[in-house]
Amino acid sequence: MIKDKLNIGLRGHDVEAENLPELSKKLKEYGINNVQLVLKRSCKDFKEGMFSPSFAKQIGEIFKVNDIEISVLGCYINPSNTNKEVLEKDMAYFVESLKYARFMNAGVVGLETGFVGEECIPENNQTEEAYQYLLSNMKVLRDAAEKLGVMIAVEAVSCFVINSPERMLRLLNDLDSPNILVIFDLLNLLTIENYKNQEEIIDTAFELLGDKISVIHLKDFIVEENLLKQCPIGEGLINIEKILSIIKTRKPNIPIILEETRGEDSGLAINHLNRININ
Repeated sequence: MIKDKLNIGLRGHDVEAENLPELSKKLKEYGINNVQLVLKRSCKDFKEGMFSPSFAKQIGEIFKVNDIEISVLGCYINPSNTNKEVLEKDMAYFVESLKYARFMNAGVVGLETGFVGEECIPENNQTEEAYQYLLSNMKVLRDAAEKLGVMIAVEAVSCFVINSPERMLRLLNDLDSPNILVIFDLLNLLTIENYKNQEEIIDTAFELLGDKISVIHLKDFIVEENLLKQCPIGEGLINIEKILSIIKTRKPNIPIILEETRGEDSGLAINHLNRININ
């Protein structure tokens, strides 16, 4: 095991490619080790119901030939959707993704916890009713994952039902399953009110969730007009040094997916991260 080597990935839809073979080839050219693959965004003709074991295996082989790991099969439904018709359709698609993830050797199937109602109103998502509604739906997905022997990775977002390390821990405890893991995205947890408390949030997340954190999402930000706005990695305020220091000692080789980093810009980001990691 090489503790000092970073396992850096991109989201497939941040790379301009006509098809999956071209995407796989470009990732290799960029020096990328893993990918978060959202088929609906990286495979133009893909839709629900297209999966089969052979189709999923073919997808896996496309990336394997270039030594690219599918670290996350992204299936970002809204499991808190209160529109029952839409929820039922989305839940079925997520279970379908779970079913075929193992045929393409995907590490986890990832999702966020979403919002209740017709629009995302943070205070509505923080009620006990919203939490219990999400929990009931996540139990259905958990049961499917356990039966299929695959892993779900849940991502917290400041305005969604699960919006903090503490609330994520509650969800993990209530689901009580070895098949439920965590995607840690620091910027997702930051707001204009708490962004100066990054170190405390990082420490809390790894203290409470460390053994469950299976993927890191990494992006950067600046403060402009009293808002957090994304910027190229290395040009903002995100505490990359602290995150990489923890990865080096506690999570070697964990997939680090650079979100909102275009493929052609990934070289600068990779070099920046490697310089920090060496020091």
